[in-house]
Amino acid sequence: MNRKAIVSWRNFFLVWTRILHFAEAVSHPSAAQIGAGQGGEVDAGAPGDDDGLGAIYPAMANAIVALRCLGYSEDDPQVIRARERI
Repeated sequence: MNRKAIVSWRNFFLVWTRILHFAEAVSHPSAAQIGAGQGGEVDAGAPGDDDGLGAIYPAMANAIVALRCLGYSEDDPQVIRARERI
């Protein structure tokens, strides 16, 4: 018997992906927009000392890219502070 199983991890993830794509298409605002808006506030507001954004260079650089993608301008205090800490 060499039939493909109807219930498998592959099929589970294929169905789950379709459900998520459908949910994103019919929802407003999209989950990505909500997550991006909340993430910018958390990442930019977290550092309080001079250890930098996470004290790891790639994370620090990615934080600047994320802030710029979220629409923060180059002269925004959070972007300036992040650049200074690198």
